Amino acid sequence: MRPCSCSSTNHKVWAAKFTARHPNLVALELSSFKCGHDAPIYGVIEGIIERSGTPYFSFKDLDENKPSGSIRIRVETIDYFLRRYREDIVKRRNTERDIEAQLAVFERSLRSQADSQPDMAMAGD
Repeated sequence: MRPCSCSSTNHKVWAAKFTARHPNLVALELSSFKCGHDAPIYGVIEGIIERSGTPYFSFKDLDENKPSGSIRIRVETIDYFLRRYREDIVKRRNTERDIEAQLAVFERSLRSQADSQPDMAMAGD
């Protein structure tokens, strides 16, 4: 008796939702083939992951003759992408920090100007 394929499909959807909600995870899908009982769910999984902005790697049809070489190239590709992705995150955080600092300086300047000038609302009364 063959196990129910819906169990595998449910696990994949659950994993996609979990990964999409977790900021320190990336989604990686490896498969020996791209057809079969899970084929209809691939679009759903991809949609869940992409809407969250989570990095998503999907490798289907892994080479049957030389899988180790094929997998090695894919792992190197993922490594390269994740290094660039991390650099972008660090750069974005630094930019946000710089903007916050500039806004704080500007706010102090505006408050200082407002404190040094007489109340304009009372002058018009």
